[in-house]
Amino acid sequence: MDGKKKYNLYESNTIAAIATPLGPAGIGVIRISGSDAKSIVTNIFIAKNSALNSKDTRPSIFEFKSHQVYYGNILDYHTGKIIDEAIVFYMKRPNSFTREDVVEIQCHSGIVNLNRILNSVLDSGAKIAEAGEFTKRAFLNGRIDLSQAEGIIDLINAPCKKAAEIATNQMSGHIKQYVEKIKKKLIHLKAQCEAKIEFEESAELENGLSLSEINHIIFNNIFNDLKTAIQQSKDHSIYSQGISITIAGIPNVGKSSLLNTLVESDVAIVSEVPGTTRDVLKENINIYGIPVIAFDTAGIHHSDDPIEIMGIKKAHQKIEKSDIILFMLDATRSMLAFEKDFIIQHKCQNVIIIVNKIDKIDRERCNFNEVKKIGLPVSFISAKHGNGIKELKSTIYDEITKNIDQIHKNDAITTNFRQRKIFEKAVENIQSYMKDPNQNESYELISELIDIIIKEMDDITGDNLAIDIYEEIFKQFCIGK
Repeated sequence: MDGKKKYNLYESNTIAAIATPLGPAGIGVIRISGSDAKSIVTNIFIAKNSALNSKDTRPSIFEFKSHQVYYGNILDYHTGKIIDEAIVFYMKRPNSFTREDVVEIQCHSGIVNLNRILNSVLDSGAKIAEAGEFTKRAFLNGRIDLSQAEGIIDLINAPCKKAAEIATNQMSGHIKQYVEKIKKKLIHLKAQCEAKIEFEESAELENGLSLSEINHIIFNNIFNDLKTAIQQSKDHSIYSQGISITIAGIPNVGKSSLLNTLVESDVAIVSEVPGTTRDVLKENINIYGIPVIAFDTAGIHHSDDPIEIMGIKKAHQKIEKSDIILFMLDATRSMLAFEKDFIIQHKCQNVIIIVNKIDKIDRERCNFNEVKKIGLPVSFISAKHGNGIKELKSTIYDEITKNIDQIHKNDAITTNFRQRKIFEKAVENIQSYMKDPNQNESYELISELIDIIIKEMDDITGDNLAIDIYEEIFKQFCIGK
């Protein structure tokens, strides 16, 4: 696919869009892509040429040289008046992001200024780009595959450093290479099957793979490759999707104080009056590179107040759906029977017990030995003064990553949700084949299975993918990318 156009949808269509966020900034960028990109800019740009005694000179179409920077003024297409000074950068196809002629105009930012320049570009002959259309053209023109295109949107939306690193690997073709290795094995097996079917009686095929050997490679080697991709994707999804943590406990144990400490801001009202928090409060935090959505909930207790009852119901709902529960206890008193029952009831979930207000009591006198016997992680903190918060974050991080293998390996394969579902579908197809012993005795049937898996691998990279599916993917991008 590299170097060859997959479609010819855009040969007479030149697009343009603002590529930087709108608003006050030092620099704004307008991107133009298509066969008329250079002539469109020539109509509205006057270069400053020091070789011509600093006089304004409008370069002809042939004077724009690829990958050279030109400084000058952008003009209004209709009036010829100067809009702004700018730097123009021309990239001749195929040596550009879209593999088409591309021009980028770098000017001063600001909504009004960027829109005036964009309108001049449009009046000169360009059409406004759709969301993700530049990246879509890069895909359709063979510069990147679909998994690399998805890596770009993942990088743009990355909530933490690790998610950005994963997206960068995807952009560089990490998933594409992994899929190509699987396809190479499958194509080799397909050739073996077809040869056996076509020349079954030929003596020249004596050194070919037997049916049992082909089955073994698919059911072990390729099957394990697919399962590895699925598991590593699930492991690493915490970096892109994050996890949810719910802070729970009876009223006045310091739940809101803990949320404020974790967020490092007074986002929740803190009061000595029990029941101050009546609704769920949501905040985004980061724990050692992992994005976390933290929820502060109403204190769980018996109440006849209808508003409190609603808040308590919401707290229970959030607790049930949470990835990790931070259940808080008060160090100044003994554990209540209700609190012990709650811990036992939710022991099958990821629960971290937090003993708060240790600043008010000698930790050695803290009567929570029975909590430790339950076998759950326990952290002793003072949410008000910040004591033990660092250790609590380490405990949370350990709880998040305790079941994750190879999470820090640079060569781990990490797919997004769409790609992982395709890998899972391929695994299901192999498992279905394995369950029917009659199918394992036919080169024709194993050849059909191989065709199905190859098609599924093509869906990951975007080869032969239905237009409506990739159109939906590129709609996730912003305009200008």
